[in-house]
Amino acid sequence: MGAMTPLDPSTPSRGRSARPWRLHAALVSLAALACVACDGGGGGSDAGGGDAGGGAAAPGCDLRAVAMYCQDYAYGEDVLPAYEDSCRTNGGTWLAAGCPRADALGGCRSVDATFGASTTWFYVGGPYMDAAQVRMLCESGAGAGTYVDP
Repeated sequence: MGAMTPLDPSTPSRGRSARPWRLHAALVSLAALACVACDGGGGGSDAGGGDAGGGAAAPGCDLRAVAMYCQDYAYGEDVLPAYEDSCRTNGGTWLAAGCPRADALGGCRSVDATFGASTTWFYVGGPYMDAAQVRMLCESGAGAGTYVDP
């Protein structure tokens, strides 16, 4: 699926490990596998708005307690239940109104042709030092995303 490949997990700052990225990769992989079993095989729409598109807040998975990030999903209604289950299985909290912006350094929005858009929000105290670092890592690399201000 590749929704969060723009940020390089091998470049954490302030001596933090890349462990949160392994958890994120597991979450994304589980959700992608679960979505294969979804009726209709995936949405591809931005139904429900999106955090970066000016619409209503998309639902999200708050993994700040285990991985220092939160991810909003502007995906079709048919795939969201699989993401909600995967979120909870991996120690996250499902947020119907999306991720909080308080203490967020910024987000990285990526679009998947099959599922839709997601934005991963990074917070003060996490692996990135400041908004400039989040922006740089988000907008570079093969799977570059779009930086989003909190």
